[in-house]
Amino acid sequence: MNSSHMSRKWYGVTFLAVVLYCALLVAHALTRRPWTDEAMFADPAFTLISKGYLGCPVEEFAYAWPNLARHVYMPFPLNLVVLAGWFKIVGFGLIQQRVLSMLWTGILLFSIYRLIGVLLQDARTALWCTVLVALDYQIMVAGSFGRYDPMVAALGFCGYLLYLSLREKHLHLALILANTAVMLAGTTHPNGLLYFFGLSVLVLYHDRRRLGWRQVALSAVPYVAGGLVWGAYVMQDPRTAIAQLSSSSWNRVSILHPWLALKREILLRHGPGFGLIGPHSAGTRGPVQLKAVPLLAYVSGVIGCCAVPALRRHPGCRTLLLLTMVHLLYLTFFEGIKFAFYLEHLNPLYAVMLGIFTAWLWRSGRAPKLAVASAMALVLAIEVGGIVMRVRINTYGEHYAPALAFVKRHASPKDLVVGSPDFGFGYGFESNFRDDPLVGFNSGVVPEFIVWDADIYQDEFDKNALTKPDAHRYIVAMLRQYDSVFHNDGYTIYRRRADAGPPPPGEPFGK
Repeated sequence: MNSSHMSRKWYGVTFLAVVLYCALLVAHALTRRPWTDEAMFADPAFTLISKGYLGCPVEEFAYAWPNLARHVYMPFPLNLVVLAGWFKIVGFGLIQQRVLSMLWTGILLFSIYRLIGVLLQDARTALWCTVLVALDYQIMVAGSFGRYDPMVAALGFCGYLLYLSLREKHLHLALILANTAVMLAGTTHPNGLLYFFGLSVLVLYHDRRRLGWRQVALSAVPYVAGGLVWGAYVMQDPRTAIAQLSSSSWNRVSILHPWLALKREILLRHGPGFGLIGPHSAGTRGPVQLKAVPLLAYVSGVIGCCAVPALRRHPGCRTLLLLTMVHLLYLTFFEGIKFAFYLEHLNPLYAVMLGIFTAWLWRSGRAPKLAVASAMALVLAIEVGGIVMRVRINTYGEHYAPALAFVKRHASPKDLVVGSPDFGFGYGFESNFRDDPLVGFNSGVVPEFIVWDADIYQDEFDKNALTKPDAHRYIVAMLRQYDSVFHNDGYTIYRRRADAGPPPPGEPFGK
């Protein structure tokens, strides 16, 4: 009876924790302004279900990715197709898109819990590690944000789980299912290649003596199938596919310059991602540098698992250390873009290492339990506190919503409105709205309103001063024909003056 009562109490506490966690993600999803990436996934998905083709009309004037309005090859299509299906079921909208990321995050957390259980045969440590992963700041940000990262990570870790849980009794099934999951991750985003490397290392580490041509052929089947589908889509417009993919892949590989790659990893991903180095998002306030405390804890966890003989010699812990090394080396020396978003693929393993090490400290008595508990409480408080701070900043309500309301109040349906694509969530992707950070330099359009956001458009403007001086001078001259009619910390809205003369000469497409 007492055991049954304790079991019910445990389930009740777990249920309450899950509800509070979901509430935190939902609160962040409701208060964070939309982002350009989210719009560039939502618009093709919306176009697919409303017009029958995978295009991004809001990017009609895109100069970097040709013909994006008609065919989208970069970003990769699987996420867009899944998102279109999701919109078909639940309706179109920003929150709906972010809820899908929450569901993928749930799959990721379940996969990690089962993966650790399989490797360590320790349910309590598996649960503790999963809690640390769930409460990682980057995981919570990605889980309430409408990008593809949770989908890629969920499919990748699911591939690891399928292989490691089935390999002993059903090697062939393990190879087919695991490689299918990794193939799907790869058709979602190029970072799916990380999980291909990770799975390959796992297979060679555990089953190299069981591998033959038959096993290699079985492993290749999912990639052949995925390649045929991908190839059929590419053949709809091969010239556009080559142009988009080549324009997006030039800086993805950094292995040819290892020291530069290491420097960029520190300065562009780990530094900003853990609050040590700017820049930070517009409107961000508070002690951002506190995010370095979890990084210190993660490093301590990895070092601890390497230094403690009982952990280092444990086959399951060794496997997780091996995966951590593969993910870190890939992101440092192979993946060249260095977005902090991609910590989604590394922080889960950091958190697992920390969980294993602290569980060992707790059980072995090598450190006072009060000290271990206090240190972990501090780490989790900083992680959760970062999300709470973002909720309080409320960039959706304080920045986005007022700017959106102003444009809706003053723009007529025939007025062309130009702004970063995320403005389309509120203004309408099917309306007379387009993304054009060069405000007509290449497109030749003359917008009535320019929605100038403090992140994307301002960043493009600053970069153009160095990389596109002619475009920069054009924008400066163009803005002289406009009045600033609205301003907050996130947006400045310009309206073209009635007495404005002809626009300055630009460089139209194709000339």
